[in-house]
Amino acid sequence: MGSFEESAKKLDFHGLIVTSLITSFSLVVGLFWKDAVQDTIDTALPPGEGLFYKYLIAFMVTIDK
Repeated sequence: MGSFEESAKKLDFHGLIVTSLITSFSLVVGLFWKDAVQDTIDTALPPGEGLFYKYLIAFMVTIDK
């Protein structure tokens, strides 16, 4: 029965590593999208009004989820 417990511990460790890597890559992808969307908003909106629209878009995205 020792080998079953060892296998279970290895599986948990392996799952933890895989989950951590997927989460890290997801965070990096999200940051790239954030930069792309932010640059698009900065380009499309007139100067001085960007902050209002950023909050408006953030509010709309939050409600959408």
